[in-house]
Amino acid sequence: MMHLAQAQIPPHPPVAYYNAQCARCHGPGGSFYGPTLGKGKNDAQLREVIRQMCEGQGGMPLQGIDLEAQLAYHRAIIRREPFVCVTLIKPGRLAGEVYDAKSITLQVGSKRFAGRISGDGFSVIVPKGLDARGGTITAIGSKGSKSVLPVKAIFGSRNPLR
Repeated sequence: MMHLAQAQIPPHPPVAYYNAQCARCHGPGGSFYGPTLGKGKNDAQLREVIRQMCEGQGGMPLQGIDLEAQLAYHRAIIRREPFVCVTLIKPGRLAGEVYDAKSITLQVGSKRFAGRISGDGFSVIVPKGLDARGGTITAIGSKGSKSVLPVKAIFGSRNPLR
């Protein structure tokens, strides 16, 4: 389990990694995966399958935070729910990757800010003086499912890895 204080942005953002290394065989967003993907596997077992695929067919081994992000991405594919990975936190802007999201919002305290989604990416303009790291991201999926993620968790879906 990853604790919020240890959260870091993965050096290899999971959606971009998947698109570059995995999609050629498994399809965009896992579209070639059958209904048995992850069936009966706990996180440790699925993590090992992903690790082996990345080392073998993927041709680019992953470990640590990158492997955990890829695990979270695959769990979102399996559950058919939105996935979010923050790749940039700076004054005035929050950005990252999304999977299966039609809308995204950032909430900091009682204030909400609509984000913009373009392809597999998202960005939110954060007003001066607000710290996005204390906020929560809500992504609404194409079929109405919803994922809520504390920004500090960096990546996840309905049940963020923390």
